[in-house]
Amino acid sequence: MGDIDIKYNVIGVIKSQICSAIVNSESVRKALDFKGSNCEDYDPDDPFTLIYNCVIPWFQHPDTITTTEPLVFVSVKTSENARNPYLLNATAAIICSVDKDDMRTTAGYFREDLLENGCICYTRADWIADEIIKCISALSGTWIGDIDIIESSEYALNSTRYNRSLGFRLKDINIGKLIQNG
Repeated sequence: MGDIDIKYNVIGVIKSQICSAIVNSESVRKALDFKGSNCEDYDPDDPFTLIYNCVIPWFQHPDTITTTEPLVFVSVKTSENARNPYLLNATAAIICSVDKDDMRTTAGYFREDLLENGCICYTRADWIADEIIKCISALSGTWIGDIDIIESSEYALNSTRYNRSLGFRLKDINIGKLIQNG
C-alpha cells in the first residue's frame, strides 16, 4: 500500500464491522432462527455469541459443516483507492447457507399483480439474504462510504446445503484516522 503504514488489519476490521452489523440486526436474527444446537457457548440473549457459531468470519469448506442450522459466511478483499491513499475499496462476499430441510418459510414479499399467476416461492435463504442486504446497505455512507450490491446468486453447495451468495462493493473506506505516513 505504498508508503502508508497501516496500524491495524483492515480486512479484520471490515469483517468485524460487517459481522457485528449482521448479528445486531433483529430482522436478520429472526430470519436465521438460530437455535444453538451443538453450541456450548451460544447465549440467545447475547447476539454476539452468533459470531463463530452462526455468522462465520471466513468461508468454510462444505465437508466441515456438521450442523443443520443456517449459517452465514463472510469474506472481505481490499484494494487501493487510486485517487486517495487514505481511502480503500473492498468487496465483501457473504454466503447464506441453509439445510435443504429448512428451506420453506411463510415469510416473504408478495406482489398482488403476480398472485393470480400462482404460488410464491420464497426460501429461508432468500429471506436471510434479503435481511442481510438491508442490514449491510444501512452502513452505506458511514465510515465505509458507498455500498453497492454487485452480485446475488443461488446454488446447491452439496447434497444437503443450499446457498445464496451476495457480493458487495464497499467504496471509499476511510482509513485516514487510523494510519500514519511513513
